Amino acid sequence: MNSNPLSSKLEKWKIWQYQDHQHEPWDAQPACYLTDFILAIQMALNVYKLYQPHPMQHLHRVWYTLFFATMGIAAFIGGILHLYANDLYTALRHEDSEQLTLLTKLHIFGYFSVKASRVALDSYIWLLWRIVLITFGMNAYSLICWTARRHLPAEKATYVLGGFGLLYFMIVVLALYTMNAVMLLFGSIPALCFGVHSVIQAWKRYKVESVLTSDEFERITTAESDEFRYDRKILLLEGLIYGIFLVSSACQAGRVSPSNHYFNHNALSHVLTGVAAHLMLLHYYRSCVLMSTTMSISNTSKDSKAC
Repeated sequence: MNSNPLSSKLEKWKIWQYQDHQHEPWDAQPACYLTDFILAIQMALNVYKLYQPHPMQHLHRVWYTLFFATMGIAAFIGGILHLYANDLYTALRHEDSEQLTLLTKLHIFGYFSVKASRVALDSYIWLLWRIVLITFGMNAYSLICWTARRHLPAEKATYVLGGFGLLYFMIVVLALYTMNAVMLLFGSIPALCFGVHSVIQAWKRYKVESVLTSDEFERITTAESDEFRYDRKILLLEGLIYGIFLVSSACQAGRVSPSNHYFNHNALSHVLTGVAAHLMLLHYYRSCVLMSTTMSISNTSKDSKAC
């Protein structure tokens, strides 16, 4: 039987959690920073694709851009945070954990290195975590903007976004104060609930007011504005996007994962988020095509009336 207290502590650390000098746990699993960096690259490519020449640019492209950009920044900074924790975990797990002021050389990406005390290095993690909290709050708010501008008339959307803006400002301030990951989950709830509600209402309008405009496309026009045009595939795609985001949040909250040792709930959430983001890009292209088709039908109708 091993009576070494350090060995006993290391047994608990097998789930890849780095404990800082204040005994706060930070996820140090390699799968976390790898999936974070992959997600960041994916978001950068999504933004690049949004601004490639297209026959019909979507009028709400800015909200897609804001969502992908904030998600990419959060993923990149989060990846560095997990990499910091991983390097510190690897470097210190065989050393006396009581030597909290031990000078440590931290290697970043195998090239850059920082030599500082654990207290200083831990403060870098805290700084990175604050940046992640801020960008995640901005990302959740951008998702609300994306939904509101699609489903609400401009004046009503302005008031809704103002209210949610105030709410997310308070959430971010609270998150920075508590430094608790629970705030990330709490911050995603309003965006997801608002999105699901909007899609359900849009689907109800679609079922009631749908008008066949061609063999492939169907659309609805709300009473408030003629900007809100959908087809069945767009609404189903939007519902699927929110569904995947909900599953991702549930995995985070319930710590559900294929393996705590190799691919934990954070890594799984990163993958699901990447899938949802890819569907959002498809949603953008589908909206562009629908807009182009609707305008063509409208112009044809006007020409027929003119004749």
